[in-house]
Amino acid sequence: MKINPFQLLEKTFGGSGYDLACAGASTALLFDRKKGSPSWKEVHFLPPYAEQLFFIYLGKKQNSREGIAHYRAKAAKLPPQYFDQISALSEAFLTEKELKYAEKIILEHEHLIANIIELPRAKTLFFADFWGEIKSLGAWGGDFILATTDRSAAKTREYFYQKGFSTVLSFEEMILKS
Repeated sequence: MKINPFQLLEKTFGGSGYDLACAGASTALLFDRKKGSPSWKEVHFLPPYAEQLFFIYLGKKQNSREGIAHYRAKAAKLPPQYFDQISALSEAFLTEKELKYAEKIILEHEHLIANIIELPRAKTLFFADFWGEIKSLGAWGGDFILATTDRSAAKTREYFYQKGFSTVLSFEEMILKS
């Protein structure tokens, strides 16, 4: 008997399927659940400013099931152009060559999601004094954030260490090398 892992996930935990798609991917991907079924495409993402991207482990694991249910309840009331705008921002981020414009894309994306789910941004909650941008990854405010910086790696790491976050990974340390 062959079992579709996405159907199994849907019938048990109710997740989006993003983690399953990532598990089988060999590179970055764009994920979507249009019309209820998961779809994704693998993409190349190695921007010129990769050395200015850091992943910080927050250790604040969110309940994915609750997060997804909360998002779906809010998103169901929105017009389709919201999702088109979010998708367009994701595509723009992948191709942006300059950090300052990538940060603007992150900020706009974060504001859109924050407005949809009616929750504050991680930057607002924990890093209001940070000089770069902060992007929540996974369930909002959960395990990891992406931070952009125009300062040295040492200064960036020190900032997060002083905030009590000891796992600060560079883009190079985080990406899967194939």
